[in-house]
Amino acid sequence: AEQYDTGKFKSTAVHDVIRSHIDGPGEKRLLIGVLIPYPGQGTWIRFMKQGLRAAVDFASLNAAVRYTPPINGSGPTIKIFVGACSPEPLELKETADFMIANLSRLLQIKEDVKETAVKELITKSALVRETAISIKAKKGSFYLIANVLDELFAAMQSKIGRR
Repeated sequence: AEQYDTGKFKSTAVHDVIRSHIDGPGEKRLLIGVLIPYPGQGTWIRFMKQGLRAAVDFASLNAAVRYTPPINGSGPTIKIFVGACSPEPLELKETADFMIANLSRLLQIKEDVKETAVKELITKSALVRETAISIKAKKGSFYLIANVLDELFAAMQSKIGRR
């Protein structure tokens, strides 16, 4: 993402803010807002959070998926992020790239896509021991990403059915 300096204010990508916090003391910042780009027409977005108990606000895992179909000559966009499985949110870029490369037959290979997502998550995760959630419970929650992708596939199927 780009960084803008307007004299008193500076716009910085959220990833860079998180990274600087993880890396230790650095530039002091006061967050005064969040700029969220307007999604393209037909964009589908979903966020899911899984916890062990409804009374506890800590997520054992959360996942966000965004799909923007091809419009006006631009290609499709798929973004997949998973949190609470590493010190910073993880992007499942290989899974997204696999989905885009196979977009025309995505609904036929959805089980392969879900398997790819879970494998990428397992490979990239860096679980941290917590007092409220065991490592085993965290690993057991990795299949939440498959549930989010199932919702995307169902939304895509319903759009195809309406044509």
